[in-house]
Amino acid sequence: MEYIAIPFGYIMRICYNLLSNYGLAIILFTFITKIVLFPVSLWTHNNSIKLVRIQPELNMIKAKYYGEKDKISDEQLALYKREKYHPFAGMLPMLIQLILLMCVVQIIYNPLTNILSYDKSTVSALVNTVCTSLGLDSQANSVQLSVVRAIQDGFSPKGFDVSAVSSLDMNFLGFDLSATPLSEGGVMLLVPVLAGGCALALCLFQNKMNPLQAEQGRWQQLGTNALSVGISLILGGFVPAGIGLYWIF
Repeated sequence: MEYIAIPFGYIMRICYNLLSNYGLAIILFTFITKIVLFPVSLWTHNNSIKLVRIQPELNMIKAKYYGEKDKISDEQLALYKREKYHPFAGMLPMLIQLILLMCVVQIIYNPLTNILSYDKSTVSALVNTVCTSLGLDSQANSVQLSVVRAIQDGFSPKGFDVSAVSSLDMNFLGFDLSATPLSEGGVMLLVPVLAGGCALALCLFQNKMNPLQAEQGRWQQLGTNALSVGISLILGGFVPAGIGLYWIF
């Protein structure tokens, strides 16, 4: 994911350089990725509508060839081919979103590399110097965030120009986007609450407007809602708030 995240890190860096605000950069990055992926979303949505349209014919096939699994499968495939329906297309947005989320995690956890454009050798030397001096874990996933926080708290590693690190403002509307909400507490707990609330609102909207979800039974919808809200609460609470901000928007 470190290498897959490189082009997305470049986009995030452009957003930050344009706006000089970390939170606004994350929001702009989110909208850019949504615009780029809109054609894929539209295609999968239209594909879902096809399934709703051919559902009566699928039910007729199951009734006509009841007990003949191979025949039912053949007839379904023929119907899918005729209507140009792709049964696995619905998984594509989820897969893209998962990859994109993992890239955002990489970007937020590694601001020295992705926002400030430090090369690998400089990052490694800076991390080792700060971690050795302050007794930090150099192997932790959040080590770059710890280094940034240490420098902004006043630590000055000898032999490094850290003016860019000192000026990197990771606060947004009173939230420290480098902090983990459940560890930080206080106002930061609004991040998982907002993430869960936005997920619930989106699910309720999709249950009405999305053709496939509108066709689901009540228990299926409740299960989907619970999973989505649960994932959002975890993303909002157990990772840096910058990732929660991305997920909310």
